[in-house]
Amino acid sequence: MSGKPRHQRHLALAALLAILVPLASVPLYLDLGRPSLPNQPFALREAPPEATDGVVAAARSRLQEAEARAEESPDDAQPWFDLGRLRLVAGDVDGAEIALARARELDPTRMEIASAHGESLARISDGLVTPAAREAFETALAGNSGDPRARYFLALADYQAGYEQDALEAWSSLAGDAPADA
Repeated sequence: MSGKPRHQRHLALAALLAILVPLASVPLYLDLGRPSLPNQPFALREAPPEATDGVVAAARSRLQEAEARAEESPDDAQPWFDLGRLRLVAGDVDGAEIALARARELDPTRMEIASAHGESLARISDGLVTPAAREAFETALAGNSGDPRARYFLALADYQAGYEQDALEAWSSLAGDAPADA
């Protein structure tokens, strides 16, 4: 063991680092940094260019095409349904709900429209399955008892209502009915 107490060795190391770090950083900054560059607040900086690869461009194109089809055929449920689904994928939940509500109004017998509309209503409510969303999912299940989206969200509604065990059983059943590669 050395003759100095342990705390004195730590103080000597701290003092050495306090001197070496600034001495090493100044030459690095002068070499790699840009001291002549004026300061600019973060809020005023330009945003980096948006990545526009083929997938993003194709998605935007499909969304624009769906909007045009819905405008051209205001009384046909299919273009509104397509538009609503694309808006859901794009994250425009409010726009999706409007389009899906219109599709559902035009064709209330299509269960997949009711199911997608229920999802948009739940997503607008930050995941809360509202009574309107629950009604949409129940309508979807009435025509298609295997609809996974409706089954998932109805189990979520049970969970949110305090019926955790019922929800877990419903989700377990849903997982058991799913294909192996789902």
